[in-house]
Amino acid sequence: MAISKCPKCDNASFEVVENSPLHSNYKLIFVQCRKCGSVVGTMDYSNIGTILKDVEKKVGFGTESSTVNKNLDVVNQNVIRLFNLIENSNRRLDEIEEKLSKNN
Repeated sequence: MAISKCPKCDNASFEVVENSPLHSNYKLIFVQCRKCGSVVGTMDYSNIGTILKDVEKKVGFGTESSTVNKNLDVVNQNVIRLFNLIENSNRRLDEIEEKLSKNN
């Protein structure tokens, strides 16, 4: 297995340092050489995976008891009720139309 080395001083020891570059709206994590400080890589300060997991927990993503799922169930029930009302109304209109045509 190859050993990572600093391109500047050939050191093989690195560290992670938080930094806010000038004119940047965000903090960054710098991976730098422990000996000379040369930056060999950067990472986002915030771990996007962790942030997404937190958001999933807050909205109840993937759980049956989530508020979103409960609200969707209510919407589905109301759509079914509305469909049944329309069907019943159409049936009644057909009955009225039939009675009117018999009377004429």
